[in-house]
Amino acid sequence: MDKVSIIVPVFNKEKYIKACLESLLNQTYSNIEIVLIDDGSWDNSKNICKSYADKHDIIIYKSIKNGGVGLARNKGFELCSGIYCVFVDADDCIKNNFIEKLHSSIKQQKSDLSVCGIEEFQDHERSTYYTYLDANPIISHKKLLASASVLVHSCGNKIFKTEVIKSYGIAFSEEYHTCEDMNFVIKYLTCINIISVVNEALYLYIKNPDSVTSEELSCNKMVSNIYNTINICDDALLFILSNSIDSKKTILLKNKLKREYYRVGVALQNVYVKEREIKLDWLVRTLSSVTLRRYGASKLIKMHIRMILLVIFSPIVRLYLKWCN
Repeated sequence: MDKVSIIVPVFNKEKYIKACLESLLNQTYSNIEIVLIDDGSWDNSKNICKSYADKHDIIIYKSIKNGGVGLARNKGFELCSGIYCVFVDADDCIKNNFIEKLHSSIKQQKSDLSVCGIEEFQDHERSTYYTYLDANPIISHKKLLASASVLVHSCGNKIFKTEVIKSYGIAFSEEYHTCEDMNFVIKYLTCINIISVVNEALYLYIKNPDSVTSEELSCNKMVSNIYNTINICDDALLFILSNSIDSKKTILLKNKLKREYYRVGVALQNVYVKEREIKLDWLVRTLSSVTLRRYGASKLIKMHIRMILLVIFSPIVRLYLKWCN
């Protein structure tokens, strides 16, 4: 029976970590290891993790200096020994047949990645139910990328081959703390051919008011997230251009990133409307990032972003861009 590693980054999740760990320990698939990486928590998370590790031999526990979820996941991956791995957030849970179903799918379909649906909970009630609406056990890159963003971007609803991650040097961003999941998934999709699907919502995403994705962002935080998102997209695009040998898949993945750049444009518009003192030249420089300037293969994306800017700031930006060229 193949070993499956479950990697869990933990940071100040004392309210949720017990429920998460119980859901992992109650898996119907028996050959698992749970890798807990405490990312410098200052609440009781560390003690809870230690207690569980002392009681269960299948739990590996390590505490590190706070460096963000990307670093914690990478450290967890370094410690794991499974043929397959999954990434579960400490405030989420998985159904007891999550590993069994995803492992069965990836084995039976001889795929490189298996994905499942997601149930989203808020205030202990299910708020949204995401599935792929496809009865086929195999899903194309095109259909997956056309699914709801949460199904594509999330690492939690997927089982990965550790060999693929190691062979291509795929890792979570440790510098930017926005869109780490999307960056990782896009890179992984670049390197694989076959994706299988379990069309059931087996991953339970718990929306809590303390999480990064739930907080109401200040303008400065929004600007920071926009900047990080652009850098994350650039990093993914560089990886695609360097590693993909399938032209059709390359186009699909680049188009996916193109949509992310478009979202950045919309976010910038919201920030600019809210905070007029943000300098226009900073906004233009932000969207004229290194990848967009240097790589001819990204001209369509560059042109698309210029169109966004022209819509938002016309006619000022039109004159600015003309002057820049």
